[in-house]
Amino acid sequence: MIDIKDELLLDFSVNRSRILITEKLVLIDNVMRIVDFSDTVLTAQTGKNSFTTVNGTEILISSFQNSRIVCSGEIKTVEFHNKGKDIG
Repeated sequence: MIDIKDELLLDFSVNRSRILITEKLVLIDNVMRIVDFSDTVLTAQTGKNSFTTVNGTEILISSFQNSRIVCSGEIKTVEFHNKGKDIG
């Protein structure tokens, strides 16, 4: 089990991605670049070797600024990948 000090350090780390997910919205912090985007998929690079993929329908990017992406749509899955793994 993680103690509160370590949890707070992870919460405020600027080198890690942070993700907020609801049925219709995904917010991803610490995005370096968009790797793939369509109305059914969004893949973002979130670290040197880290990628986050959002799958769904009618995916739209509402905002991409200050290393943060906000997208909406019918969110089905969110996947995490490391470099060298299949990302789409």
